[in-house]
Amino acid sequence: MGIWAVPNTVEKAERLKNLLSKKVSRQRAQLETYNLLGDDTLVDTFKEIGPRDDARLAIAYRLKEILEMPEEGFTAQWEPKARQICAQIVKDFGWPVNTKADEPVVFVSWSVEDIIELADSREDNLDMSLEEIRTALIYAARNGYHAGADDILNSVRDAYRVLTGQKPA
Repeated sequence: MGIWAVPNTVEKAERLKNLLSKKVSRQRAQLETYNLLGDDTLVDTFKEIGPRDDARLAIAYRLKEILEMPEEGFTAQWEPKARQICAQIVKDFGWPVNTKADEPVVFVSWSVEDIIELADSREDNLDMSLEEIRTALIYAARNGYHAGADDILNSVRDAYRVLTGQKPA
């Protein structure tokens, strides 16, 4: 499922800001973030938090990660003011937000440039353009194609096949 809801409107961003203004238990966070910051990664993180423990740090950190994803990958556009509110939430928890579009996309600590370098050094080259690799990485990151160094090329290939409608090899 990946990401199904982000606080991309001022109204949603303000609701998330208000939710995070004081301690919020995991149980309450699970209910109240579903339509504000609906994300499989966050749901998995909630499983590691006690039912009555404060979930704000986990929510703010996942919000940071989502804000750093390229905006063109989201189906619903972000209102600029909503992004500002969300960036401030993240900053209030002590993390800077890097939302520069020209920064490389990182997938399991690998940048697009690392992937290309790895692919060029292997005989089973990806045979994809930089933009196709970038798009596949974004898709893979959002849809749970997690891989370590040994499987990263296969994950990129699999994501690309899904995006292009190709049958698995």
